[in-house]
Amino acid sequence: MMPTWELEIVMRYIRDFIVIFAVLLSALLVVSATETPIIGNETPSHTKSLVMIYMVGSDLESEDGAGTDNIKQINEGVGDIVPGDLQIVVGYGGANKTGWKGMTIASYDQLKKDLQNEVIGDESISSFSDPSIDMGSPVGLKTFIDWVSKRYSADHTYLIFWDHGGGYGGFGSDENSGNMLSLANIASVFNETQFKPEVIGFDACLMSELEVAATLSPYGTYFIGSEEIEPGSGWEYAKWMKVLAQNPSQNPINVSRIIVDTFVDAPGDSGRTLSVLDLELMPDIANKLEDLGASLTQVMKDTTGFRLIGKAYRNSTKFAQEPGNNGGTSVDLSLLVQYLMSHVSGAEKAGSSINESINKAVLYERHDKYISDARGLSIMDPQGTSHDQYLEDGVNVKVTPGWDSFITDFLLKQSTDNEKPELNSTGVNSYELTDPSGTASVWVEYFAYDPQTNDLIALGETPAVADTEGTYSIPEWDGTWFYLKDSSASDKYALLGMFYEDSTDDGIEEYSSKVNVTHDGLQDNVYLYSYIDPETGKTDLEFRPYTIDSTGEVLISRATIIPARGDKIDTYSELFNPDSNESDWINLGNMTVEGTVELVPSILPDGIYATGLYADYGNGYGSVTDLQKIEINDGQVTRDGSLTI
Repeated sequence: MMPTWELEIVMRYIRDFIVIFAVLLSALLVVSATETPIIGNETPSHTKSLVMIYMVGSDLESEDGAGTDNIKQINEGVGDIVPGDLQIVVGYGGANKTGWKGMTIASYDQLKKDLQNEVIGDESISSFSDPSIDMGSPVGLKTFIDWVSKRYSADHTYLIFWDHGGGYGGFGSDENSGNMLSLANIASVFNETQFKPEVIGFDACLMSELEVAATLSPYGTYFIGSEEIEPGSGWEYAKWMKVLAQNPSQNPINVSRIIVDTFVDAPGDSGRTLSVLDLELMPDIANKLEDLGASLTQVMKDTTGFRLIGKAYRNSTKFAQEPGNNGGTSVDLSLLVQYLMSHVSGAEKAGSSINESINKAVLYERHDKYISDARGLSIMDPQGTSHDQYLEDGVNVKVTPGWDSFITDFLLKQSTDNEKPELNSTGVNSYELTDPSGTASVWVEYFAYDPQTNDLIALGETPAVADTEGTYSIPEWDGTWFYLKDSSASDKYALLGMFYEDSTDDGIEEYSSKVNVTHDGLQDNVYLYSYIDPETGKTDLEFRPYTIDSTGEVLISRATIIPARGDKIDTYSELFNPDSNESDWINLGNMTVEGTVELVPSILPDGIYATGLYADYGNGYGSVTDLQKIEINDGQVTRDGSLTI
């Protein structure tokens, strides 16, 4: 029999072993639930294609479930893939929603399992989860890249950024922190990690800008991005992922083209554009802008030269343009350069060289019929910002010293420009435009008039067209204007302020309006974009929410709203008082939705209205002709000479 003291020693060893084993087992279980270790902690697993998606859910997920929907599409397209041929890793989070706080990293198999209950966000079915991580910070992006690159390598690597985008303003709005990744943030993470994916893609708005692509050019080979605001549904993941899963070895250029085609051809939202860029050629374009910037700085010393440059911006396709505003976030670079070459002396040589480089760098581009024209690469629109804002944006918006100097001078000149062209009467309803530089725009303006307060309410504007002799006249107005109408209720209308934006080669006209949409007590500020085919009368409507950040910059969401039963729509336009010279936005109409919302023309209510011509240089100063007065009584229109205000 074992002595008592020996038995106690043995029992102590057994107890210690049990405790140590329990601790190790517990640690192992924790690791297996939250982070998959590297086997041997040495060589990453190699695959033919690796798709990494940095999915900052934001309100796109918390309000619309858009991130979850895209993950469902991935599952639909990929199905049962062959292990080792294709790896898909998603880092998701950044939304104010259960399971989406912080950041979670999950493989395709884990996402597939998580989807069994139709909901993404089970942190226990993942490889990594940290609720404290801010996906709108460099730490979040670096954590994701480090985690994936230590575990996987591939013949072809795709890194896709998924969320809101603001072009040079940055990407990825973490809903919990309110932070957004700047271009400098993203570049610093790439530089620190020395990570270089073959394809960098942005399933986000406005990111196919030279400022973005040039900043990221050292860190990838190809780039996929949109010049315009993307619809909330984003890329068609089921379609292009299926093609990649069937052949993970295929050339990324082929995959990128499929991403573009499936996105642009998808039914639903309008105004789609997507392009594939060669990142290695971006520095060449940026460097050539140095010479063009120097030339334009000289041209701009003359007022006519400044006006010609301003008109080049106004006549180029603009992206994320606000209703009634001359500027957008960006303009198509190739179209801008093309206009400068045709109208500005001294821009031909540098412009020709730039467009030659753009044609080589844009490997593939497509846009739908609602975009007037797009060539695949945009650049900041100075008519959509201010000198102070440009300085605040700093390195994120700068291209080269010569171009930056030109933009700075342009913004300074723009801030002090208060000249206006003149419309002079040459007879009854006949006006001649005095515009030495030939750069003015002329509009037909439509107003409602309140004789009690002497207020003019802007109903909207359309382009004015001169006759063969260059004379303008006010078109005869029949008193009809645009309304939102509920399809299920004949008496539900809301008068709409409609401002012309652009026209496509097919004749489709784009108008913009300001409205509010209230759902379940929550109100969204919304830009309504209306697309009208004058020949067929067919219309398409897009309700785009927007927010205004702390600097006053307008951020248009990629999410679209489809007003549903019970939602309230309020429409707005601008009121101007000639006596006080003050203006304000006022409510035009409202409606509660029962069915679907349509755009219809209809006779205005009884009252006094006016129309006239307006000419400006896009600087906020302009001249207006005498206003022609019309009265509507019992639906009958009477023209009654000029309106005296």
